[in-house]
Amino acid sequence: MTILAIAEIGIRVFYRVDDRPMLVADISLNNERKWAKAHIREGKTILSTDIVYDPDTGWKNAPNLNNPGEQTNSGGMRNRKEFSKHPMPGRKRLIFVGDSYTYGFLVKNEEAFVTVLANEHLPGWDVLNMAVSGTGTDQQLLTYLKYGRGYRPDVVILGFYVRDYHRNLLSFRGYAKPVYKIEQEKLRLYSSHIMLPQQLYEEYASGQRTFEKWYGSYFLNSIAYAINKRRERKIDSSAKGWKILERIIEKFQKSVLESGAIPIWMTIPSRDILEEEGSRYKILEDLIETKCEDIGMLCLRLDNALRQSQANSEEAIYRPKSEGGHFSIYGNKVVAKTLYQYLKEKVLLK
Repeated sequence: MTILAIAEIGIRVFYRVDDRPMLVADISLNNERKWAKAHIREGKTILSTDIVYDPDTGWKNAPNLNNPGEQTNSGGMRNRKEFSKHPMPGRKRLIFVGDSYTYGFLVKNEEAFVTVLANEHLPGWDVLNMAVSGTGTDQQLLTYLKYGRGYRPDVVILGFYVRDYHRNLLSFRGYAKPVYKIEQEKLRLYSSHIMLPQQLYEEYASGQRTFEKWYGSYFLNSIAYAINKRRERKIDSSAKGWKILERIIEKFQKSVLESGAIPIWMTIPSRDILEEEGSRYKILEDLIETKCEDIGMLCLRLDNALRQSQANSEEAIYRPKSEGGHFSIYGNKVVAKTLYQYLKEKVLLK
């Protein structure tokens, strides 16, 4: 009991000194409280200058951004030009949804693989980049449903970064987000209307929502949090995360086909494929590939192309971990070329 008491006191002191809210077993609620604590400390009610609140997806790119090397159009797409809802006669249209890897984090607009693909390989196409940094696959699907399909695409590519696997289990990450759950073998959307950041801020600032209860155990909550974190990252065919992702894959395919377009799932690997003998996410990558084969959807795995390109070049595919670990300028070029070759084989010559 003495050891437990010392552990409890030590954790409480650490959290008080660091001005953090008490950990709770619910990972999403813990994320929400951390967000509220930080925003109240800084007196901010907005999300950031680069993203804006969206009631259906949680957040989206701010429109008309004009940062050095980073621009968005009036629709928040990472494109310098505007796109009408109806493509010009004779022009094909390709839409990308995804997270920061597809958005092109830390590279200029013209260096992101979506733009390289458009400018160097598909000059006769409209290529729309609707990716939003920090999002889960659920948000990316909803982005297409709310904003993408109205642009009448011919092809839709979802860029799935493997480390985003766990994001689909969260209802709060960075900010509140929608989340799918499986009920009676069907995918059901929860948190379908997200609260305004200003409202959430005020509820915590006024005490309507509380950060913690003084009688709660920091030590036991820390253990429960760690257990849930481990459970959340479990990857196999029986895991909750996979069952939800599997249904999202199905819904993505169905939604795109109903729009009259061709769906393509693109699996973006973690940098460990170049640093270790094999990918730590190989089970997930294999599950996705098998699922796509079973339902007849095109699936592009980038792992082999990235390995081969890295073996034949002194330029790094990924930026250093200290810079976020996203694709380098060279890595974006490799992805664009790989995508073009795949599209040429599977779509353009059909």
